[in-house]
Amino acid sequence: MKLSRRVALGATLAAMVLTGASSAFAADSDMVLFKVVTTDKDDVIIGLTESQLAAAGGLDAGTVGKMLVASGELAAWQYVVAHNDAGDLVEAPTNKISIIANAAVRIEPYQAEWPVTLPTAE
Repeated sequence: MKLSRRVALGATLAAMVLTGASSAFAADSDMVLFKVVTTDKDDVIIGLTESQLAAAGGLDAGTVGKMLVASGELAAWQYVVAHNDAGDLVEAPTNKISIIANAAVRIEPYQAEWPVTLPTAE
């Protein structure tokens, strides 16, 4: 990847963080889930909005990897299977986490078995 593309990708990510795009989600934006596998063979499911991904260049795992490499870390919502207020199973956001670039080995798309809920604004 050319340096200018990395700089542009890093600037986009920084702008998203500075404007609060990573913490306040639009109601019409869908969450896209990914599985991140770490060097310790642990995995975590994360969610990013379609608008975050589109601003960085695409809706796929490659874009998440590029975002991670460009800035060295990536803030995202951690998702787990939980029960909603009605008692139904859903993929729910639990915590805002940070992923460090050198700890992530692989990022892959994740297809949720349950409906995905959006986080509430912080």
